[in-house]
Amino acid sequence: MRKAVFGGALVCVLLLGMGAWLRAQATGSGSLRGTVKDPTGAVVPGADVTLISEGTRDERRAVTDEEGGFYFGALRPGTYTLRVELPGFKTYEETGLTIRPAEARGVSVTLELGEMTETITITSAAEYIKTETPAKEDTITTQQIDNLSIISRSALELLRILPGVVAPEPDALESVSFGGGANANANYNVNGVRGTNNNVVFDGGRMLDIGSNNGTILTANPEMVQEVTVQTSNYSAEHGTSGVQITAITKSGTSEFHGTIYDYIRHNKLAANDRSRTLIGVERPRSKYQYPGFNLSGPVLIPGTNFNKNRDKLFFFVGFEVQLQDVDQGGTSGVVPTLKQRDGDFSEFLAENGFNLGQPATVTIPQGYPGAGEAAPNNDLSPYIHPWGRVFLSLYPKPNRVDPQNRFNYFYDALSPQDRNQLIMRFDYNFTENTKLYARLGREYEEIEFNRGLWWNSSRFELPSHVLGENLGRSISINLVQVLNPTTTNELLVSAGQLKLDNDYKEPDMLRLSTLGMPDYRGLFDPSRSRNDYVPIAYFSWGQGLGEFWEPGGLPLFAHNDSISLTDNFNKVIGAHAIKFGGFIEQANKKQNFDGRDEGSFQLGSTWTPGSTGNDYGDLLVGRIAAYEQTTSTIVGHFRLWNYEGYIQDNWKVRPGLTLELGIRFAYWPNNYERDGYALTFSPQHYIMGEGPFPGGDVFHPNGVLLAREGQIEKGISENPGLLFMPRVGFAWDVRGDASLVIRAGAGIFYNRPMGNTVYWIMNYPPNKYASSIDTWSGTELGGGEGLTYNTISEVDPYSRLGTIGMGSQDVNEMNVPRVTNGSLTIATRLPFDQIAEVGYVGTFSRHLDAQRNLNYIAPGALLSGTVGNADLSDPVQRVALDAQARAQFLPYPAYGTVNNTEYSVGSQYHSLQATLRRQTGQRFQYYATYTFSKVLGSQGIDYYAGLDPIDNRGRNYGVLPYDRTHVFNLSYTYQIPSLARGSFRNGFTEAVFDGWQMSGITTYASGTPLVRLGFSGQLGSDGIERAFFGTDGYNVGVAPVYLCDPRLDGKSVGEKILDISCLGIPEFGTTGPTQPPYYIRLVKGRWNFDMTLFKDFDFGEDRRLQFRAGFFNLFNQAYPRSSGQAGDDINVYLDTECLVEVNGVPNGAGGTSDEVCDPTGGFRFVDLTQQEFGNIQSKRGRRVIELALKFYF
Repeated sequence: MRKAVFGGALVCVLLLGMGAWLRAQATGSGSLRGTVKDPTGAVVPGADVTLISEGTRDERRAVTDEEGGFYFGALRPGTYTLRVELPGFKTYEETGLTIRPAEARGVSVTLELGEMTETITITSAAEYIKTETPAKEDTITTQQIDNLSIISRSALELLRILPGVVAPEPDALESVSFGGGANANANYNVNGVRGTNNNVVFDGGRMLDIGSNNGTILTANPEMVQEVTVQTSNYSAEHGTSGVQITAITKSGTSEFHGTIYDYIRHNKLAANDRSRTLIGVERPRSKYQYPGFNLSGPVLIPGTNFNKNRDKLFFFVGFEVQLQDVDQGGTSGVVPTLKQRDGDFSEFLAENGFNLGQPATVTIPQGYPGAGEAAPNNDLSPYIHPWGRVFLSLYPKPNRVDPQNRFNYFYDALSPQDRNQLIMRFDYNFTENTKLYARLGREYEEIEFNRGLWWNSSRFELPSHVLGENLGRSISINLVQVLNPTTTNELLVSAGQLKLDNDYKEPDMLRLSTLGMPDYRGLFDPSRSRNDYVPIAYFSWGQGLGEFWEPGGLPLFAHNDSISLTDNFNKVIGAHAIKFGGFIEQANKKQNFDGRDEGSFQLGSTWTPGSTGNDYGDLLVGRIAAYEQTTSTIVGHFRLWNYEGYIQDNWKVRPGLTLELGIRFAYWPNNYERDGYALTFSPQHYIMGEGPFPGGDVFHPNGVLLAREGQIEKGISENPGLLFMPRVGFAWDVRGDASLVIRAGAGIFYNRPMGNTVYWIMNYPPNKYASSIDTWSGTELGGGEGLTYNTISEVDPYSRLGTIGMGSQDVNEMNVPRVTNGSLTIATRLPFDQIAEVGYVGTFSRHLDAQRNLNYIAPGALLSGTVGNADLSDPVQRVALDAQARAQFLPYPAYGTVNNTEYSVGSQYHSLQATLRRQTGQRFQYYATYTFSKVLGSQGIDYYAGLDPIDNRGRNYGVLPYDRTHVFNLSYTYQIPSLARGSFRNGFTEAVFDGWQMSGITTYASGTPLVRLGFSGQLGSDGIERAFFGTDGYNVGVAPVYLCDPRLDGKSVGEKILDISCLGIPEFGTTGPTQPPYYIRLVKGRWNFDMTLFKDFDFGEDRRLQFRAGFFNLFNQAYPRSSGQAGDDINVYLDTECLVEVNGVPNGAGGTSDEVCDPTGGFRFVDLTQQEFGNIQSKRGRRVIELALKFYF
């Protein structure tokens, strides 16, 4: 693990050393607006108002206007003292007044008659109702961050306690990385908004990876973050454009020195086993986590000088944490080549021991050698070993298990190290009373080992060298506030950063062709088209199903983000109007390549490959392969975008109890473009029918493809969108004038720039990237009849074997930008016992969301009549048997397979009732309870990658979205446990040990996950049957079941059922049931989760204390089934079918015939397993996790 180093000259680093996607549209600053009155309720003009920071002692001053009002803008979040003075009145002083990130706070001051030398001091209420803003927003407070234990290392996890939030599964938060754990902001759905529309801002800098709009450059570490504000509806124009704005503020130094040293530990020995592993007899996960760190803050003092002697000029905060994570990613078993097999000796299989490792008893002499097809003497293939094959088999891990039934000989279950470190530094400097600056620097570094393949552990077996992800994030924010006069403030923010994601083999030299003695290796493409000299690790056993041994390929892979942005906010108070206007400009860049099979991949099919040895590993050893595939290396893309934004808003105090907020934000977002001219798009108007993929044989000009480098399209593909206007309007009405009953309402329009991945696809299509393949049947003439072998691969012209090409597209006239319109109406009231209740409506309407749709499909009904080749299309059986080439004649673009068009056509709508009840002022019991009753509807293609139904998206895809939860309830709390040392048991020791304990926790209830839709698998789910039914195979879901009754059951335990198969039927030929269930089916009725923490402080005097914490996540070790509606989930929703009638000798449209073809008119049935197991709860997931911590405060 590299050491965290943050050196260099501070100013140079601040201004020049950074760059990332840090969109500084919201600075995080707050404001305070108030009214001063006399005892009769009359307003008091001319009073001197002073706002003093309780941490740094710096002051801001104002004078009340003719309406008795005052206003402070661009305030750093923190705790303040408010002082009001006027001759003839006692001095008013309110302490502990908090300003939270991006908050507009109101206060009302009533002066008492008397001498100014007399002071009336009150403590500001910890609980208050917002009276100055119509926005729907919530703050995760310092107290909540300190007291509520979280299983991740990011305060963003606490979003789950807020209303309107659907959070990810708890076990997804156990580890943290740039794009994982609680940092995966796209996994939070807020008010029905797509997760990739969430905007995360730290100290004014946006933290997202511009490729996926997911993952944060810096972690909102609970030891380093002061507070987090989440704005979810109709927030002010000054704060940005995104539908959901998440603003975190880092801690800062004060006039006193403070620090913390801490260590958090989660060890597998303290955790319960996951229920899913218990059910199959597998031991508990062996994951281990440890997070030691420290932070220190205070004034900057220079010994021997008078600099900052009053401790009111320069302050610092520094936090550092090491994150040691060993993650158990589960075990996998399989069959690897035995030690003898690697030398060609297959004799051990002659005994046919048990399952014989899934391999045949005998092997045969491969084609090309004397005696080909005969049994190899003594099962010895050593005379036929190819040098490449020997290398390939040597890459497999060695056998490490002996199974009594001889089913497998290998088991892998190792921990994956995912170590990180994080450094945050902040410096605050008060040049004068009216000029203040802070600079925040952040650096995070992580090393993640992928033992079985990059990202998703693609291989069943451990790789000979793990893939190492070395990722670095750096960020800077510089904020300068100038108070030009008591009514005029300017705030300037410069933000920059960098996110570098680099992936390569941990030990690259051991996998180089030169190291392994394979300098002559060549695939289909010239070696110059590959960016590395790594040996291919991509072997797929399709003959005996021995397992996949592969790494996704294309290493080294990298994605580098950098940007810099500038924001300026100008604030002017004119009477009752607090007017703000400002601007924002940003440049963001992305340099990235993409994965592929640059090195080549091998398919093994010994059961059907001509000339095979009869054994998949034997074929790999001798070079008799079923198929080979290779891609060219992706060209490195250099992408750039610019953002230009401005706004103006007026916070108008219409009268003392009524605030009206009007504003508009406008943006000009030129398209994200590839700087070197590699942009391309498929244009249907330019496609030439009958010319194949490359008219005239020109492989650099695919059919219908327009190229930016030749001036045929813009570098950004389409014309830049026009100016975007985002009006905001709302009011806050303090009904009684004492902040005891407030009505807030408002609405606004917001836009989100699409994630970069909606553009980066251009690098994966010809002519930027090619994919070619050859199989054993197409290669029979290679090598003078030798066929497809290692020796003959290079004979193939890859451009003549490109096969069915996928292509990407975007309409050059596409001008839409994803838009969110939202609104809210909230009533807040103060209740007895210092409680505050809020209830309101929140609605969100998303339009023009990015999505993909395949343009290349057969029109419905096109295959219902006529002939093609030797096939009569009026016969449903012959439609089932149609050959791919015959079908291609009916495609609008037959030279291609899919043509994935990026479009902005998806929408969703969300309606909710949201309620909160909070009490944060009680001495023993504080709580924050939230309840959300909601529904979210939209297209099932709401995820960009999901894909819209090409033919009838509204009719077949529109319905309840996967993240819909009808009911969500959260209760977060802190409780001071009464004294346990009582009576005769009470003494100094028992008081120290048993008294002073506190308990905090989060209790959650959420409705279960909805079943989005059911579709058939097996023969009824095939493309052929879809063609027979509808004359097209273009639907995403072809035939859907009919509902004969309500299929919902009340199963809760493993072995019980939640769905009744007898309520589902198979539709008549040519018809279909609804693709969206007519019943609201939840795969889990509902689920509870209880997290609880016990903690106690041991006082050492002089502000020194030691805190012990024990956190219990999923306290009661509850487990629930999870399912996304796919096969292999914890709930069986697999509708497997079989055909009742099959026909032989069916014309296939290409001059041949096919056997065992289903006659769809003869009917179908559910297979026995489906009839027995459909709807059955097969497993549950969930476990208790315990975390221990020690924190020393000084």
